[in-house]
Amino acid sequence: MFMRYNGKVRTATDLHDTFKGGSIFLCGGGPQTLLVTNLLSDPRVMKMAMNNTGTVVHPNLWIGADGAEYYSASILHDPTIMKFLRWHRFTTKTQVGVEAWQLPNLYFMPEDPTMAFNNVFVPRHSTVFWKNVFVMALHVLYKLGFRTVYCVGCGFDSKQPYCYQTALQGKHFDYNQNSYNSAVRQVQNLLPFAKKAGFKIVSCTPDSKLHDVGVPYANVEEMLHAHVLRIPPVDTACVKHPLDVIEADDKKIVEP
Repeated sequence: MFMRYNGKVRTATDLHDTFKGGSIFLCGGGPQTLLVTNLLSDPRVMKMAMNNTGTVVHPNLWIGADGAEYYSASILHDPTIMKFLRWHRFTTKTQVGVEAWQLPNLYFMPEDPTMAFNNVFVPRHSTVFWKNVFVMALHVLYKLGFRTVYCVGCGFDSKQPYCYQTALQGKHFDYNQNSYNSAVRQVQNLLPFAKKAGFKIVSCTPDSKLHDVGVPYANVEEMLHAHVLRIPPVDTACVKHPLDVIEADDKKIVEP
């Protein structure tokens, strides 16, 4: 369950299983993302971008945990991107002064910071928030119906530069690394419950710290190729015409 706002009036929106059984590439801010932007630009590839990674990869979905002022307005004002923010961020303003609830194609997430590991992959109205956007993104993707998530640019190493421009200082990198370490530990605890729920987390980021806790690695090019192959090739010449269907149905009628 997600929410839309009309001013301060909330409206529940059920997006459960919208992408039933699908797979998606979850794009983080690591430098590896820059190496595959051409591959990720294929319109047949489903992508969710976290934070300002949406300025490097144009995603289908986007998610952030902070207020609107912390993200590029180019992401938040783009109506082609389905966006997700924490529910109480609805009055925060973008860089151009627009409140978040006024933005197009934006949904807000009720959250539960006390959610236990064993309750993440079961039907619930709330979304987990354990002080990092990565696990929140995984939970939202599960709720939306995705069952395989390929993680790109998710190395969880603050020593690596971001794939987008930043003005961060040393203390910011230390803060980020603590958050990364926490997220990796949380994923480690979630893996048994994810497996039981049929939810696969796959790392497509070489040298990711996710590998240390049991997340399998796969080559991003191979996974992108397999992802695209699931979509049938374009064919308009062999589709049926309504008249042919009507005539076929008429022939099935048996006169008394």
